[in-house]
Formats: sequence, structure tokens, C-alpha cells
Amino acid sequence: MDTILDYIRWMRDVPFSVKDVTEVDSIVFSFLSYMNLKGIVTKGRQMTVAQCCRALLAHPESLSAHHQALYEALADSRRFGPVVIGSYKDSLQEEKDVQFCVMLFKVRKNLHYIAFRGTDNTLTGWKEDFMTCFTLTGGQRMALTYLKSHIRPGIRYDIGGHSKGGNLAMYALSRISDEKLRQVRHIYLQDAPGLCPDVMDVSSLERIRPKCISMRPAFSVIGRLFDPGMPDVRLVQSSADGIMQHDIETWGVDHGDLLLAAAPDPAAERIVETAEGWLDGVSTEERRHFVDDVFRAVESGGARTVEELSSGSVDSMLATFRSSAGKETLEATARLPFAALFGKYTDKVWNLRLIRWLRTSDTAADILLLVCGFLLHMLPIHSMGVIVSLVLTSLVTFEVLVTLRHLLDSHWDLKSEHVRVNTCIMMIAIAYVLFVKEQALFNLSTTIFGILFLVLAYNNAIVLRSCQLWTVPWIRHLMMTAMFAFVGFFVMVSAEHEISWYASMAGNLLMFDGISGLAHEMQKRKHRSQKKKGVKNTP
Repeated sequence: MDTILDYIRWMRDVPFSVKDVTEVDSIVFSFLSYMNLKGIVTKGRQMTVAQCCRALLAHPESLSAHHQALYEALADSRRFGPVVIGSYKDSLQEEKDVQFCVMLFKVRKNLHYIAFRGTDNTLTGWKEDFMTCFTLTGGQRMALTYLKSHIRPGIRYDIGGHSKGGNLAMYALSRISDEKLRQVRHIYLQDAPGLCPDVMDVSSLERIRPKCISMRPAFSVIGRLFDPGMPDVRLVQSSADGIMQHDIETWGVDHGDLLLAAAPDPAAERIVETAEGWLDGVSTEERRHFVDDVFRAVESGGARTVEELSSGSVDSMLATFRSSAGKETLEATARLPFAALFGKYTDKVWNLRLIRWLRTSDTAADILLLVCGFLLHMLPIHSMGVIVSLVLTSLVTFEVLVTLRHLLDSHWDLKSEHVRVNTCIMMIAIAYVLFVKEQALFNLSTTIFGILFLVLAYNNAIVLRSCQLWTVPWIRHLMMTAMFAFVGFFVMVSAEHEISWYASMAGNLLMFDGISGLAHEMQKRKHRSQKKKGVKNTP
């Protein structure tokens, strides 16, 4: 499959004076916007694309082989090489969570192309991406300021950007004056997320729709978030798999035109549905807390770029997140598995009376522990399998019903729904194997309960750290931490003939923890009630 590298070589001797800017050219300009020209293009200085590429090639150790080939082709091109880069602005403001870069390309005397850079490798840039779901970002404001000062009379403009760069172009162009907007010919949006309707008025996008050309790969997730529904969309083939299709360097080209795909990838559609299901039920304030807490944990090790993150720091990040995350963040995090399972039905399931009680009542967890403990104590041989079987049957039944609903809505279009249908078949097959295969349900049940006990041990250890030494709560949580950890490991490694003994022991432990928790809740309620009476009786 040909890519932009082949296009640059193929169009080498065709200057823009002979052939106007094409959709593939817009992708090349977006690629150029990612060039790191700090220290090369200084303030007030103008350089050609060829000069900038040769300056970067002077340090090949910092370039991949593919990028070396691209810069060599651009430097040797009569089409792109002579294009002057002017008004280059690159700003990274970590304290304000801003990563912004834009380049103005003087294609011809009366035609300029403005390309906004997408997300770079800085954690600041990644955080700013997430911030678009709850606030107007500094990058969006800077994009609007840039266009207001750089769209000048007598010149026509093409404007575009990849990923966040397209989002910046979309926002800024929807807010500039009608007079300046008339000077814009085309707006190229390359797998760019839309504007969040919970943050701003998106009706202003109507002004720019006729000028927009939206391009996205078959597997598009980022470009489908807050999808503005532009009428002119190009679905592009890519040489990459999955989410890596977001990289414009992998997009296909066929004789100077984009190599179009037949249909969107259904797997990407499922991921988008999960993201939308999560976003629909999380307020902008909850999103703010979630993003702040996640990136506080990610940056806790001192990393500033994606490359500086190490696999060894994952445990530290999780520990920081667990200890510092607020109530809003934990609740938003809890919605993620619901969104993955239930998609657009997430909000309905999340707000079911039983689910709402389980997640909002202080006593719900203790009652649940007490019930599970009672079952394990009274039915030690079958209880674990029964509990897991009920949960598994409920999930499979729900997935079957949702799949049938989607098939009915699509008029039984099996091709467009093949990912959902395959997922449903896989879940049914897994449930069947677990129910009929000897030992399968037992092994799954003991693994799940073992993990559950270890999680309970961890939670008790967290609470233990905040208790005063040698007090009743401190002793209780110390005992629970040790006992849950012991039972968790024991459950996962024990043989089936010992199930009666350790299931009964685990049941007693859960019942004790549940009763202790309920007693503690009753004590707190009694204390609050006495406090209220004291306030009322105060003259």
C-alpha cells in the first residue's frame, strides 16, 4: 500500500503552481506540523521546508529510518521543498496544561496553508486532550488568537490539522468573524475529535460545515469522539492495525488520491460506544476530577513525556491513584467496566435502583459481605459456583438481548454488527464451557473469590493506615487485612476436596467483617443522631 512517502516522491516535480493543494497534500502539511523546529526556526525567521528538513537530517541519530526517508524526499521535492514556513509558534506551558504548535506554509503568493499540530509526546499534551471533555483549553484559545492575527486580506487559506490539531482548527474557525472565514477555502480535519457539547455551544459549527473535509481511518476512535457529523467524510485505508491507524503516516494513497475503505471497522464502533456510554453519565466536574487524579498519579514518578514512563512505575502510579483519588474519581472509574459491558445502556443500568443502592449506601457493601458470607457458610460445597454462575448467566443474557436489539435496529445487517455478534457468541461459548467442563467453573470461581479476598485485604490495609495505633478499629482492620490475605491465597491454591473447609472459613470471615461494618455504621448513625438532638436542644 502506498503512503504519503510514495506520494511525496511521485509528486516530486509537480509544483503547486501546476497542481493545487489536494487532500493528500493536507496530510503532508499535518505531518510537517509535527517537525520539532525549536532552535531551527527562530522568532521572525522564515525558512523553506527543504532547509528545515536538511537541518533535521543533520542529526540522524534522533530520527527513525522512516522519518529520515520522509525528510529526504521532502528536501528533494520541487513541490514541498520551496514552500516557506512562516509564523511558526510552538508553546509548551506545563503549569497551564497547554501544548500548542502551529505552522503557516506559504504555498503560493496568494495561498497559505495553516496546519495545527496534534498531540506530541509530552504528558502535558495528553492531559490537554482529555481536558477538552470538561473545559475550554488554553490551546483552543491560542488557536483562535492565532487565526485572528494571521488571516490577512488578499490571501486565500486552507486550514487543517490531525487529531487535536483538527480540533483546534475546528474550534478557532467556528469562532472567527464572517469576513475572515470567507477567505478560507477548505478545512481539513484528519481523525479529529469534535467539540464537547457539554462545554461549549456547538451550533457555531454550522458556519464551517460546507468548507470541512473530514478524513478518518476505518478504525477510528479518537476522530469519532464528540463527532460533529460533518457531511463530507473520507474513510481511508491504513497499513496499520487497530488504534495505530490513527497515525496519518500509515494512511493509504492511490495515484495521488486517498485510498478509500469500504466501511468503518465495527470493533472501533464498539469502543466508541463504550466511551460515549461512560461520558454520557459523568458530569464535566467529575471528568475534571478524574483527569486531574489520573495525571497526578501518572506524573508522580517525575515523567514529563510518554517515553519517560516505565513499566516499573505502574505499581507506583496505581498506589498514588488509589490513595489520592477523590470520591468523584472513584465513582467515574467504577463506571468504566459498566460502559465496556453495556455501552449506550450504561446510564440506565448504572441508575437501576439496586445498583444505585449498592454504590451509594454506606451499609450496602457490609450487607453484601454478610449475604455472601452466609451463603458460603451454609452451602460451602456449591456456593462459590452458584454465585459466579448467577453473575455469568446475567451478563450473557443481557449481551444476547442487546445483540438482538442491535440486529433488529440494523435490519439484521450481520456484516456491520459482526463484532457484537462474535462477542455474544464468544460469551455464550465461554459460559457453556464453564458449565459443562469438569473443574472449569470451580477454577474460575476460586480465582474470582481469591482475588476478591485479596482486594478486601488491600482495602483494609488502606483504612488501617489512617487508624490510630492500638485502637479497636486499628486492631480490627489489622486482623481483617491478615486474614483476608491468607484466605485469598489459600482459596486460589487449594484443591477441590478442601473446598468445604475453606469456603466455610471464608464465609465466617465475610460474615464477621459484614457484621463489624454494620455495627460501625450503626454506631456512626447513633452518634450523628445524638449530635443533632444536642444541636436542637441548644437554646
